[in-house]
Amino acid sequence: MAMNINVNVSSSGLRAGSRTYKIPDIKTQKVDLTQKMHHYEGYRIPDGTDMSKLSNAHIVMNSKGEKYVVSEKTAQQMESDLNKYSMEQFAPVEQLNAQSTKEAAEKTASDMSKIYQVIARMCRGDSVPFSDEQRLIKFDPRIYQMAKNAQTMEKNLKKKTKKYGSLWDEKEEKEWRNLQNGLNEISDQALSVASNNTRVFAGAQADSIEDLGDLPEDFSQSDLSADGHIDLTV
Repeated sequence: MAMNINVNVSSSGLRAGSRTYKIPDIKTQKVDLTQKMHHYEGYRIPDGTDMSKLSNAHIVMNSKGEKYVVSEKTAQQMESDLNKYSMEQFAPVEQLNAQSTKEAAEKTASDMSKIYQVIARMCRGDSVPFSDEQRLIKFDPRIYQMAKNAQTMEKNLKKKTKKYGSLWDEKEEKEWRNLQNGLNEISDQALSVASNNTRVFAGAQADSIEDLGDLPEDFSQSDLSADGHIDLTV
């Protein structure tokens, strides 16, 4: 799996530092797609047919450009099979998105805890790195200004204040960014594979339709059943 990211990808998963994350299987699998679909049949629409007569019909076109009219039951079965297959294909995408969301939520909670520590330190008159102040400014400029004012006042009142290092470890920050980039890139790959496989399956469905013969030339709206669909039970 070729990716231009600064994380290690192996069969065991996506590893960032000492942390490893399981990667769902996103490889295109060569399987007999007919095993995942039912039997479909329909009447082929001859060239030159007045398509206005089929305005309420379920029409499917295969890879050869041949058009078939299928019954409502067949159309529903085809849609059901496609939906089931699509859900299987997109499951890895959902897993990766959920994993990325979980990581982001944990990171946000950690950052918020550190932000509050920065505020507390500044309000005590203590010094914090400029990078930490920048994070507080980005979080809320108003709160930053209040903390900055409190810091100045406390420094004037106290004989001795503390000077802290950054609460954020740049190595860990870089590791987290790389992890997110890795998860996002793999998710994009999984999405591409799932989308392509679903299109292939839909095409295979159309190509598997059993030809019941040409639709009668005298077919008209009167051949529609009461529910507005073509009655093929003849």
